[in-house]
Amino acid sequence: MSKIIPLPGLRAENLLGFLAALGLYRIIQAETKGARLLWLPDGGGWCAAFEVPDSSYSHASHISQRAAALLDALPKPHWILDWERFLTKTFQDETDYYRNAALAWLIGDNKEDHSAVFTAQLPEISAVTEPEHFDHPFRAARKDYFPGNLKSVLNSTTASHLHRAIAQPWDYMDAMANQSLRLDHGDDRRHAYQWHAPTEDPARQKVGCMLGANRLAIEAFPFFPCLPQADGGTAVGFTCSSKTYTWITWPVWSKPCAKEVISSLLNHHLLARDSEDSASLGAIGVVAVYESRRLPVEKNKVFLPPTLK
Repeated sequence: MSKIIPLPGLRAENLLGFLAALGLYRIIQAETKGARLLWLPDGGGWCAAFEVPDSSYSHASHISQRAAALLDALPKPHWILDWERFLTKTFQDETDYYRNAALAWLIGDNKEDHSAVFTAQLPEISAVTEPEHFDHPFRAARKDYFPGNLKSVLNSTTASHLHRAIAQPWDYMDAMANQSLRLDHGDDRRHAYQWHAPTEDPARQKVGCMLGANRLAIEAFPFFPCLPQADGGTAVGFTCSSKTYTWITWPVWSKPCAKEVISSLLNHHLLARDSEDSASLGAIGVVAVYESRRLPVEKNKVFLPPTLK
């Protein structure tokens, strides 16, 4: 027997909330094999929920407590910190690195390799004489700040932060400075939209962020590997035609789904921005599709408020 446990803080109409739900599910299902993720209609949007065996969890707070323990037990240093090597100019072993990582994955030597999360090596095209790197479009913070932000999120998140992100509506009462991955549309604080210059806003030192959601979102990144293409790069869920024309699209499903099914849904061709086949989406259990545009702002990027597709 199983039961459905709503997770009030994790909302599909917020990119960060969607990613946090995926990240939470990814770590919970590794221990609770019968766990499934679905979305429930709630307040004009969608609230994440887990279908779990009756003998496992009793409520959202119970899940958040277990998530804190599982995150704390992960190997250290966290694999996400390897992202830093791909952001430096000293990374020169491109061909051998990607070949060895691919071979290790195929023969089963390294099922925890996450290189595709950080970057992809693009093939040689036109006048380009050397392969180029495609950095993951989830990296919204500038290169020199991003590794520090990752470390702050990993080191500063507590069980209380996770509980507030999972089990109750978001209050954004965590400091934003140096510990936001800029995946929430509330992180769009351009000069024209506020009184203070973004870097001088005193509020950033006190409020504006959901630290627990940022921590959980990190665990969702393996669902969105980079994909090299002949004319450039992209990542699962993304349309990356140029620096100014980059979109992410994600589905909402109403039936309990396991990890493999979720991976398939995220990469389904019907989610493409030019697809309007809503009947076929409904046939596979997708009840809504959201999309958000990513825009460059100086050396950073911002994700605009999501819209229904």
